[in-house]
Amino acid sequence: MAGALDCARPGRLSPAQARHNITAMGRCAGFLPTFRAVRFLRYERTCEPTAPVTVAFGAADRILLRRQSRFTDQLPPHTRHLMMPGAGHVPMTDAPDLIARTVLATTGVAAR
Repeated sequence: MAGALDCARPGRLSPAQARHNITAMGRCAGFLPTFRAVRFLRYERTCEPTAPVTVAFGAADRILLRRQSRFTDQLPPHTRHLMMPGAGHVPMTDAPDLIARTVLATTGVAAR
């Protein structure tokens, strides 16, 4: 089924959405060059960031597994780690409200 790797619930995608996603990935000329350029890069802190940082993983992600995530030990100590239930690799498709709440909570907008 189209989208089975990207989404936790690919059956929710309309045929048009599934076609669009597959076409966009297939035609993305920058993916492989970008992947090759960054795969060995490491985060290097030159100063202690003060901005809030959230690293969120989709609990149903079948592509980027949390246990395989590299270099999370180098993130700022105040980094918040979050597992997003019901979300796959493209969490905006599976859990748009959760994504919005997470962004608002991270930026402090939700607290205002």
